[in-house]
Amino acid sequence: MKKLIFLIAVLISNICLSQELLWEINNTGSNHTLLLPLEENVTLDGVEIDESALVGVFYEIEGGGLQCGGFTPYSLDQFQIAAFGDDAVTEEKDGFSGQEDFQWFINFNGVDYPAVADYSIEFDPGVYQTNGITFVNSLTILELGCTDENALNYNENATVDDGSCVDTIEGCTDAAYLEYDPLANVDDGSCMTLEVFGCTEETALNYNTEATTDDGSCQIEGCMDAAAINYNPIANIDDASCLFNVYGCMDDSYIEYDAQANIDDGSCQNLIVYGCLNESADNYNPEANVDDGSCQIQGCMDFNYLEYNPWATSDDGSCLTIMILGCTNDAAQNYNSQANQDDGSCQVLGCTDNGLQPNGLSEINDADGDGFSAINYDPTANIDDASCITQILGCTNITAVNYDVLANTNDDSCIIEGCYNSEAVNYNPEATIADGSFIYGGC
Repeated sequence: MKKLIFLIAVLISNICLSQELLWEINNTGSNHTLLLPLEENVTLDGVEIDESALVGVFYEIEGGGLQCGGFTPYSLDQFQIAAFGDDAVTEEKDGFSGQEDFQWFINFNGVDYPAVADYSIEFDPGVYQTNGITFVNSLTILELGCTDENALNYNENATVDDGSCVDTIEGCTDAAYLEYDPLANVDDGSCMTLEVFGCTEETALNYNTEATTDDGSCQIEGCMDAAAINYNPIANIDDASCLFNVYGCMDDSYIEYDAQANIDDGSCQNLIVYGCLNESADNYNPEANVDDGSCQIQGCMDFNYLEYNPWATSDDGSCLTIMILGCTNDAAQNYNSQANQDDGSCQVLGCTDNGLQPNGLSEINDADGDGFSAINYDPTANIDDASCITQILGCTNITAVNYDVLANTNDDSCIIEGCYNSEAVNYNPEATIADGSFIYGGC
């Protein structure tokens, strides 16, 4: 039994090497005969293999790996294999060594399967001897897999456990349900609540009462400024509701009351006293600081009269002068000598060119495009009469050397020859350059 276990272990290790076997042999002249009067046909996954299969024995070569030492087509009847021994003449190993174990393989449908032989106890079981004979009662293909009947992936055809067994974990295996267990591999019927994605925040604009799993779609209005006193950390839509610390008087019974204040700073000083604040009223209250509209004032209440008092609450018969609207500017074209109340209708002709500055009409009228106001600009004019005279800069002093007959605005450029020494008899205060005419008094 120990020998069988050892052979199985060796075969499994060779399987792990994933070596592609070469079904070629070296006839070295010495061999060991293997007779296979099999008591049962060989099966794979519970199904008998057919005569297209190959049965062979392999030996280990230097450097690792396996080499075929003999093979033959599989037969449903008795068949035999000549296993060739190592040729001691050559340096390389080209056959079985003495007492070397036979390693069995069956090639079926192009796949190499390791197998275990059951030898007759009447002969040397499973080791090479030159000219030896061994009877094989049965061949069993080693099928790797999980041999634990309680495992999820139990393989009833497996003959060797390969450590692949997966423990059974019961639970909900449908990811569409809340009860879903990603570790479960056997559904136990616990899937009960179908998962519905949506917004689960009750304060959100798009709250979904049927949602079971929040999908991050919630639209929550609120203050998003962390510096505000009403900052909402879950808000993602700013609703302009942010409130900040505003210090002031928060008592509306005081004059200093600030409706915007949310922190009282002790500035409430003057208690509100309602009453009439108009000193000309009959019921003027000197103690009052907030007018309550109770003032009683006598006067003319007819706005058609000059004496009209907009504050009067009772007519005292003082309406005397009927109001006449019109132009009261006697320089205007439409002056009305009867009018006693100017109605803004006066039409004053004149030059409205004030250069780049607003004129009396609050307009820019640089008629000649020189950027300067006309020399006859009239700030009271509201109708331009085309009388504007363009400024012409130059020397306007007729006695100057550079007198400009066209200039109408002196630019202080005049050059006047003469004596500019104030101690001279002929001193000329207007002279700008000396002409050599200095005359001094004395003996």
